[in-house]
Amino acid sequence: MSEYEDPTLTEDHHEEPTPEHDGFGEEHHQPQHEPHTIVEQYTDGSYTAVTDVNGDGYADLVQHDTDGDGNVNLTYVDANHDGALETAIADRDDDGIPDLLVSDRNADGLIDYEAHDLNEDGHIDRVVADTNYDGNADTYVADYNFDGKPDQLVHNYEYGTEPAHAPEPAPHDPEANPYAKS
Repeated sequence: MSEYEDPTLTEDHHEEPTPEHDGFGEEHHQPQHEPHTIVEQYTDGSYTAVTDVNGDGYADLVQHDTDGDGNVNLTYVDANHDGALETAIADRDDDGIPDLLVSDRNADGLIDYEAHDLNEDGHIDRVVADTNYDGNADTYVADYNFDGKPDQLVHNYEYGTEPAHAPEPAPHDPEANPYAKS
């Protein structure tokens, strides 16, 4: 006989089942992971980095340096933490500043938002969006002269049609132009 007592024989260790567990079998908990990054380095100097930011065990960020210069050329992001990498960010001119962003916010496989830096100054110059998620672009914003202010905004038009414009008033119509001679 041992001089140490077995606490399982002397104490009642029966616990009530939790609402998530019915009391039968072992209770399984979702494992919690520490946020971490896995980097795969290739012989040409390029790399791919996969990061789990929130510790749920799924990739939240995937970055590719496709030419080995140290600048990330393509990034995929799980912006809403649903396990899908729905947003892509690209540096097409390899200057280290993103030039293009596309996103599928409702996971239907179609691009819902697209933003471009057309003159490579680090500012968004054009946005095309499908704000009602019907698969057709319905919002268009563009800065044609690159001054940081929108030059054109078109919203709620049918895809494949010309944006609606207000009709030009007739210059000689006194009802449309109060300065016209009657």
